[in-house]
Amino acid sequence: MQIVSSIKLKKKNGKLIAANEFNKEKYKILLQQLPEGSEVDVLFEMNSKDNTKSQLAKIHICIKAIADNNGSTPKEFKEELKEMCGLTYQDDTGNTCLKSFADCSKEDLSNVIETLIQIGNFLDINLEGSL
Repeated sequence: MQIVSSIKLKKKNGKLIAANEFNKEKYKILLQQLPEGSEVDVLFEMNSKDNTKSQLAKIHICIKAIADNNGSTPKEFKEELKEMCGLTYQDDTGNTCLKSFADCSKEDLSNVIETLIQIGNFLDINLEGSL
């Protein structure tokens, strides 16, 4: 049996506690589901204001602005951009596929944004208002 749960915690008085009542309840349910003596792997990641959701929004706004300027569709330009940024992988059959932006790391998305800025500068498109 595999049990997976995501619970938000906050630091208070030197301890990590449930961020709210909902997460407190999720934690209780997780404990009830675990057999006695279970070992659990835990990954801690601090939330930050520069999360990938804001990066994704910026990327899609810039893609549309550049696509509108160069006569391609946003989908066509997005595919070209992913190839330029090396966001590809090989599937089980050896075909090259494009990675979804949603599956990219913050670093990957930062690289995409930098590439968009460079393309915008080259095409004389001011993307500053989009960022």
